[in-house]
Amino acid sequence: MRNMKPKVLFAAAMLVSLFLGICYAEEGGRLYSSALREARSGNKETAFMHFRSFLANYPDSRYARDALFATGEYYFLISDYADSVQAFTRYLDDYPDSPCVSFALVYLLKIAEKRGEESLASDLKKKIATLRQMSFLFRESKEYKYRSALFRKHKAVYYIDRAEFYIDGELFAKISY
Repeated sequence: MRNMKPKVLFAAAMLVSLFLGICYAEEGGRLYSSALREARSGNKETAFMHFRSFLANYPDSRYARDALFATGEYYFLISDYADSVQAFTRYLDDYPDSPCVSFALVYLLKIAEKRGEESLASDLKKKIATLRQMSFLFRESKEYKYRSALFRKHKAVYYIDRAEFYIDGELFAKISY
């Protein structure tokens, strides 16, 4: 009977821990869903506040990558380039294998160009150009698409001699190499 008590206490502690973890995850999911709902409705400021809160409280969530990208994107949209650089740099550090790395780099490129940082812009162009080592077997180009958590449609089209980046159907950046 004495040996049974520690096992029961351990099992009870595990169940409580599991329950709290599920509640924690559900709350994070609700907050992220609220941010998406606001973004879809066009309330980017409110969506941004939810994304920021989400990142502060649930940094290890599976949605953190998209929330961080949306945060950097929002800062860019309001011309807060310092915070946008910080968000996209963190994005690149935290998610170097993300399929959206090229889009984050293009935002950083546009900021460097707006700030007149020619050397940095040149380095970013080189990084973007070498990012996709592709063969164009039977194709002229290769496309990549991403819809951000702010519901902006990103598209990258890589050609043999250039890359074009579009946001919501409009040319955002063109890089020749």
